[in-house]
Amino acid sequence: MSGPITLFDKSFLQSLTVDEAVLFDNFFLSIICPLFYVETLADLEKSVREGRTPEQEVRIIAQKTPQMHSYPCAHHHQMCWVNLMGKDVPMNARIPVVGGRPVKVGDQRGVVFEEVPEAEAFHRWQAEEFLEVERRFAKTWRCNLNSIDLRTVAAGRALTAGPAIEKNQGGYLIKCQVAPSFPRIAAEQLGSQWAISPITNDMFVENGQIARVSGLASLPQKIRSCLSLQKGESFFDPNSGVRFAEYSAAFHDSPWFSRLLVIEVVRQSAIPHYTPLRSVKTRLCNVLSAFGTWRC
Repeated sequence: MSGPITLFDKSFLQSLTVDEAVLFDNFFLSIICPLFYVETLADLEKSVREGRTPEQEVRIIAQKTPQMHSYPCAHHHQMCWVNLMGKDVPMNARIPVVGGRPVKVGDQRGVVFEEVPEAEAFHRWQAEEFLEVERRFAKTWRCNLNSIDLRTVAAGRALTAGPAIEKNQGGYLIKCQVAPSFPRIAAEQLGSQWAISPITNDMFVENGQIARVSGLASLPQKIRSCLSLQKGESFFDPNSGVRFAEYSAAFHDSPWFSRLLVIEVVRQSAIPHYTPLRSVKTRLCNVLSAFGTWRC
């Protein structure tokens, strides 16, 4: 009998051995998120570790993917449209699946679910067999991911009204009204504060007095202080701080990881309610050099 329902990501499977993946499949009832298929296939266009090919990397992930006790979850777009059409989408701890075919045998009725196309594709990927359309999709998805404008995604704006849905010839258009960007200040206008040594992370004496910095000279210190405080570390304000530790634990091997870090830096400098970086007019270039170089 399978155990509790579990949602996993690609990086979790990559951390398991094949034997551990078999035990995971045996003792847990797994939800396979639609994005899991996309991220796995997109590894065909990703740089992999030395000694492996992208095809081998995808094959290994496919071989570790649960099969005995797993269910592909319906895409949230499908559930949203069903709900907008007036059908109820229950949220009662059951895995929503699609493609059911009603059947009747005598006086008994039931629903039969055939193997989904994604599962069939995984069988091919286990043998390193990939369709040309899958390779093109992987390349397109990776290119689209790299072309996302993070400044637009994390502009720090607030919604001023609920979303409006309009129908046009190409489908549906969702419009969201947003407030203007939060006012920014120049780094030269940063006020005076105690200087903190980047080596000892403590105040220090300079020319017989406790050192102070202001303006542009205080910007590096402001960035270090802001990005070193993780969310939940402050006793006085548990909601303040960055979410780097949270993102590292959940997305450390995801293509979204470095982008989430950049978005978090933008959030710290742009959110209207609380602006640890004082909404400084600056560009996020090499701020996260340890996690990859970004140009903004």
